[in-house]
Amino acid sequence: MVGVERGEGMEKDHILNRIRDEFDSYELFFLKEKTKKFESRDRGLHGVEIHEEEGISLRGIKQGKMIFTYTFQKGKKAADLLIENTKLLSPFVEIDESLYLIHI
Repeated sequence: MVGVERGEGMEKDHILNRIRDEFDSYELFFLKEKTKKFESRDRGLHGVEIHEEEGISLRGIKQGKMIFTYTFQKGKKAADLLIENTKLLSPFVEIDESLYLIHI
């Protein structure tokens, strides 16, 4: 994987392996974002703010139900939380009959 930091590839593989067996179809989105904000006043540097955010979202289909969930956790804990959240949400999600249409 190009641009992946050490350990991230293994982390993503673990998450994919856990998710793969739980859903009929799924989509994962990994976000890692870093921002820097510089504030100047009177021709000088007044403040610096650095913010990092990392998360994973999952849109999955199982037994005709589409579920979306996300977490800011990493690694094995992220996979566990994504699966746990979908199991908690599933009883409240209606079956989408259009997911069963046959495409020709």
